[in-house]
Amino acid sequence: MRHFLLLFKNIFRLILLFAFAAFLFQYIFNVKYKFAQSRPFHGNYVFNPYSNIDSTKWKKANFHVHTHVWMGLCNGRANQSEKVDSLYKYLGYDLFNISDYEKINIFGRKNKGYIPEYEHGYLFPKNHQLVLNAHKICWFDYFFPETKDNEQYVINTLKEDSDCLVTIAHPAYRGAYSPD
Repeated sequence: MRHFLLLFKNIFRLILLFAFAAFLFQYIFNVKYKFAQSRPFHGNYVFNPYSNIDSTKWKKANFHVHTHVWMGLCNGRANQSEKVDSLYKYLGYDLFNISDYEKINIFGRKNKGYIPEYEHGYLFPKNHQLVLNAHKICWFDYFFPETKDNEQYVINTLKEDSDCLVTIAHPAYRGAYSPD
């Protein structure tokens, strides 16, 4: 019993040491960015880049749906790739891709317009991003609630996969991203 307590204490100390190091890295030694001051819109008109678009050529698309991965611990645990594929085809989608957490789902790679993608992020506040046209998974993320600097660093790290497009997934959910 004494050995078990000693082992437990040592494991607990290691966890505390890891948490302290992660805290220092995230809040003290992280990259600092200079963000432009936000200001309300001003001007005589709002430019609409879509005003002359031919909407008959639009495609119905979805880039954010999950399937069963990671032993069902994530959202999408009740979805199978085959059922998602069948449902989106039935609903008339021209383009849809599965954005599993930290996994590029290749099930639909034979579908026209397939784009390899995944959803990046681990935290409860849901600071998550969709990585479209991904060639590899980025496992880096922070453990504690993110500052604006942390959020920007994660986005920049994801962009190191140079051909990808990074978008923010569910920005208002659980206060993940502030409008500021």
